[in-house]
Formats: sequence, structure tokens, C-alpha cells
Amino acid sequence: MKLKSVIISILVFCSLIASAQAEYGLQVDDEMPDFEFFDEHGKAFKSTNLKGKVVVITFFATWCGSCRRELPLLDSRIWKKYKDNPDFVFLAFGRKHKQGEVDRFKLQQHYKMPMYADPMSEIYDQFASRYIPRMFVVDKKGVIAYFTIGFNEYDVDEIDLAIQTLLKE
Repeated sequence: MKLKSVIISILVFCSLIASAQAEYGLQVDDEMPDFEFFDEHGKAFKSTNLKGKVVVITFFATWCGSCRRELPLLDSRIWKKYKDNPDFVFLAFGRKHKQGEVDRFKLQQHYKMPMYADPMSEIYDQFASRYIPRMFVVDKKGVIAYFTIGFNEYDVDEIDLAIQTLLKE
């Protein structure tokens, strides 16, 4: 009888872990998925070409209040600081937005960072299933080194520190 209880406990525990993984998406030490995206001119880019670079990927929506608080900090404190580093790439994806919507939002908010559309949520869905803003810092090997869910201002400092550390490796 005790063996049966132990087995059931193990199965429940494994189920909870799988459920958390499904809810929260990719975690630290997971590989960045392969995806393709297009810039504002329709030029295609592949994530496989980003290996060897430290990559920050953030997902936002124009209507999201937390995203609207996070994006200005990313633009002024992350993009501005690292934009000229050849080993750094910044990708901000408007989840369920077309490129025209993203471009108008970028212009209205005076952002300088690159912003791309993910109109069908195809890229986002490879990283997570719920919650925005979501941010991932990927190391030069293509492995997730840090991620955030939601927005806290101190996350920007943590992301900056993660980027600094990864660029030195």
C-alpha cells in the first residue's frame, strides 16, 4: 500500500511540474526555439542566425499597461546601452499585432528599439502560452539564461546584469 502511495505522489508531482512548464513556457537552460520573423520592410530573419550573440526577446501588446511601463525602460536602459555592440541583438515582438500597428505604436511612443510583429502569435507560442510582458535573455549558445514574466522595474536591472555577464563570456 505504501508503494502505491509513493508512486501516486511521484506521478502527481511530475504532473504539477509539467503543468507549470506548460503554463509558464520556456525556462532557464531551455534552448531558444527556431523561428522566422520579418522586419518592417518584409525582410526575413531566422533565429538560427542569432547564435553567437546575446539576444533579448520581449513580447508585448500595445494595449497592455505593464508592457507600456516596461517598454520605455527597455528602450532607454537596454537598447540604448547595447545597440552598438555587435554581439547583442534586441527583438521586441508585438504579440497578435500586425507590423503597421507596431510601427504606429513605435512612432507614437518615440521608441528607437527595433519592434516586430507577431500577428498570429506564432513566435510567442513557442516561448509561452500565457502572460505578457514576457522577456527572455538568450546566451551566445542559444540557451535561455534569464526570463521574466510580467513587469517589475528591478527586472530591468537584472536583465542589464545578465546581458553584461553574458557578453563577457
